[in-house]
Amino acid sequence: MLKEMKSIIREQVENFPLIRRLARYEIKSAHAEQRLGLLWELLNPGLQIFIYWFVFGVGLRGNENVDGNIPFIVWLLCGIVVWFFINDALLRGSNSINSRLAMVTKMRFPMSAIPSYVILSRMYQHFAMLVIVFIVILANGIPITWKLLQLPYYMIATYIFVYAFSLCFSTLITLVKDIQLFLQSMMRMLFYMTPILWNIERFPDALHGVLRLNPVYYLVEGYRASLLGGHWVWQEWPTGLYFWSVTLLLFTAGTFLHIKFRKSFTELV
Repeated sequence: MLKEMKSIIREQVENFPLIRRLARYEIKSAHAEQRLGLLWELLNPGLQIFIYWFVFGVGLRGNENVDGNIPFIVWLLCGIVVWFFINDALLRGSNSINSRLAMVTKMRFPMSAIPSYVILSRMYQHFAMLVIVFIVILANGIPITWKLLQLPYYMIATYIFVYAFSLCFSTLITLVKDIQLFLQSMMRMLFYMTPILWNIERFPDALHGVLRLNPVYYLVEGYRASLLGGHWVWQEWPTGLYFWSVTLLLFTAGTFLHIKFRKSFTELV
């Protein structure tokens, strides 16, 4: 299995220039027939953020600050920015092979690169939203700390987690279409089980360990810590160890399934 995992990694590295070109084409073609074009990459999540802020921040919390001095909108942005990427990239990446079966027989690059360029195409939106988050943070007078240096680590960890998940589920969904509907329902449920709209400190200590079993928790809290000057990455090493164990398990399972069934994908066209 180690040999197969190295093969998948090598395919990503050797084909990265092509993956990057396909990612750019993916995002441009998605909005080619829309008047506002790429602006929808920011308008759509912006409208969702406004609704969440109005309902949960203003309606339920009375616009109360989080942790004493952080405006709820800033706290919300720092967590939801990574969720938007995870949710969108994971759903698209998991369905990437199934939705492109017609082009599988015509491809001259590894099928394991399909989830990669689909996920990478969502990174452009992620970078743009991070710029907006930085502007909002500075506009609210919140200082940028040295802990921002760990943000690239969390971004890489997010990408690897999403790819490992997508590699696994892109094969399963190609074989069993119903899994796509299950995954969509699971992601909607996971959104409310992740500390994006709520603070874990509001829950009893006995539940903290259970809530940390969600691997997305590690990424959301990591982004917040980097952007708002929270903990250092090594201070959460038990949660980090659990996160990387889950990611490795997904990548191992994904590699096994992908290598075993990718030759039969052409028969499903």
